Amino acid sequence: KVGSQGTILLAHGVRYQKMEMKRRKAKWKFAKNFIKSIKVYFKDHERRFPINPFQILTDLGIHFVFRNFKKLEGLYLPASEDMPMDLVAININRPITRQRFSATHELCHYLKDVQNQSFMWAIASNDFIEKYAESFASAFLMPEDELQSQIELRNRTGELTLDDVLI
Repeated sequence: KVGSQGTILLAHGVRYQKMEMKRRKAKWKFAKNFIKSIKVYFKDHERRFPINPFQILTDLGIHFVFRNFKKLEGLYLPASEDMPMDLVAININRPITRQRFSATHELCHYLKDVQNQSFMWAIASNDFIEKYAESFASAFLMPEDELQSQIELRNRTGELTLDDVLI
């Protein structure tokens, strides 16, 4: 027998689970559409590795610059009345591998988070939007299907170096 307090908690838990399922379905639908938009880009452009996010920014008409940031990895500024172009700024003090990651991270903000606000990516940010953009950048720069095909290729030839994995 469950007391009234337990019944209330159980009912709340069921409502929470239903809301959570709706939220997950909405996120999944958005993610599928988001992935489709990326595939559209590669339908018209050859996918070469390493993926060059700076070329993708250029192809999409997004201007990018390198700046001497102290606490930021990158910054996305959407076009506005004052600035009629989208702009990505990347920390010049970071290695090129990190700059590529930051450029792809900011590309995510351009594709997903355009709500007339700027996005500044601070070093070690834990914000959900920033974590999503980090996950996007990782998946975009090292697509799982390509990684799997490279592993299979190397398994056939018997050669796999650290450079093969990183490039």
